[in-house]
Amino acid sequence: MDAGTAILNLRNRELEQTGSKLLTWTMALAVAVVPLLIDLSNLDDTYYAGKARALSILAPVILAGLLASRGIPVLRRTRLLTPLMAFVMAVALATAVSVNPLWSVVGAPRRHEGLLSLVAYAVVCAGTLVVVVRGGFRVWLAAVLAGGTLAGLYGIAQYFGFELIVRDSVRVDWWRPFSTSGNPNFLGAYMVLIAPLAAAALLTLRRRSVAVLSLAALAVTVIAALCTYSRAAWLGLAVAAAIFGVLGARRPTGIDARTARHRLAGVGAVLVVLAGMFFASHSPLAASRADWSAAQRAWTTIEPADPQGGFRWRLYFWRHTLQLLAKRPIVGYGPETLVLVFPQGWDAERSRLFGEMLFTPPMVDKAHNETLDMAMSIGVLGVAAFWWVLVSAVRAGKLALGAADPRRVFAAACLAAMAGYWVDVQWHFSVVSVAPVFWSVMGAAGGMGLHKESVA
Repeated sequence: MDAGTAILNLRNRELEQTGSKLLTWTMALAVAVVPLLIDLSNLDDTYYAGKARALSILAPVILAGLLASRGIPVLRRTRLLTPLMAFVMAVALATAVSVNPLWSVVGAPRRHEGLLSLVAYAVVCAGTLVVVVRGGFRVWLAAVLAGGTLAGLYGIAQYFGFELIVRDSVRVDWWRPFSTSGNPNFLGAYMVLIAPLAAAALLTLRRRSVAVLSLAALAVTVIAALCTYSRAAWLGLAVAAAIFGVLGARRPTGIDARTARHRLAGVGAVLVVLAGMFFASHSPLAASRADWSAAQRAWTTIEPADPQGGFRWRLYFWRHTLQLLAKRPIVGYGPETLVLVFPQGWDAERSRLFGEMLFTPPMVDKAHNETLDMAMSIGVLGVAAFWWVLVSAVRAGKLALGAADPRRVFAAACLAAMAGYWVDVQWHFSVVSVAPVFWSVMGAAGGMGLHKESVA
């Protein structure tokens, strides 16, 4: 090898290392800071516009890091490159033939989940996968848990009446916490994503100080999810806990068996006591607004006499959305365009459901079911591409379930978080406050099978 070739190889390695560092810390910003962003200068769109702008800024930086770190071959090895590209192409096609292409590029006001955000999600997924494979898992995990714990703490503070920022006119009287996510259901979905990762850290990492922090993060996420009174979040937590228990928690690695048993017993006792106390009590702020306990709230999931009519509203949204989708199933109507095609005036059924509560018809901009909303936005092609990504990530993550190190537990946590979140959002929808974290967890699951660094 001559001197010129050696110098070129050295520069390539330096560029790859620089790209890896750029990618790692940019991904840390994406999962820790973006979910916390709020724009107090715009009380009409406090919780979503700033996050969407940040994602649009970070996405090109992540792409640059992917190219510089030679991450494309890694994506090929995990078989996620083609599905991610298919998803981006489906989104671009749906935007091009949208009923309002310009609207679909940036998304609806107060939502902002248009082409730019959807492409950013795919980029975040790819970036996280490469970070995990290249040994940045611990930085990513710390960032995810830090952002989620801060959001959960803020939500708990709201539940007990401590507000830290000025609320807009829509949320001024809300007693259910929403933190920086903008809605209690979104905060609940966020906590569902974080809880299994905190549990995995608690059950695998050896340092006692880290275990204590992980326990605190787990407690905060579970309590915050309970405080949201989101039945979808409660269901998602149950699903995530069941899957994590089956796949990873029975034989935790990284710590000795005695320590693992003690941690499991302690966590189980604390969570059972907290959940029992919560479901037996009333919200401290709810007496004048919704005088039901969490147990009564849970009962309305199967009881038709829901005081807020939530399930009946959703049936109404779903039925009319399916009728619209049948007219344009392949490519949908374009990202964020449901509000433009869904009938917004009063009809007999809407009057019966909403008329006693509102003077004007409520604007319907989401079907409140993520699968239907995705199909309306990017069509059956886009939904198929998304499931290709999801299934590919699950298959890659399952390769780590046979490992004899902490990778198995963390892979199980990622798969459990994905399942719990996906069950949760079938009762509402994706949002820029939480979706980037979901796509990042999906990327982490995909990278676990090729992960080189011990996480102990």
